[in-house]
Amino acid sequence: MAFRAPCISSRSACPPHVSVRAATGSMVIGIVAAALFYAAVLLSAGSIIPWRSILTAELPSVAAFDALLPGRIAPVILVVAICSLAKT
Repeated sequence: MAFRAPCISSRSACPPHVSVRAATGSMVIGIVAAALFYAAVLLSAGSIIPWRSILTAELPSVAAFDALLPGRIAPVILVVAICSLAKT
């Protein structure tokens, strides 16, 4: 069963002023904005330390973020990654 937004799967669940085109456009904009945000965060974290040292780390993304706030952010990144995997 595929995910469908309420406004798209049932027109009666939508306010009358919201079109399917507007609902779809807002979803696409949200996905693009999230991708740009994550790319910016990864690029900024990766620019803190040389990329070759990140590649040799056991967990590269955790090593990059750990360079920003040593000892504080690595556990948070791991917990968020586990929660993200669990929700899928």
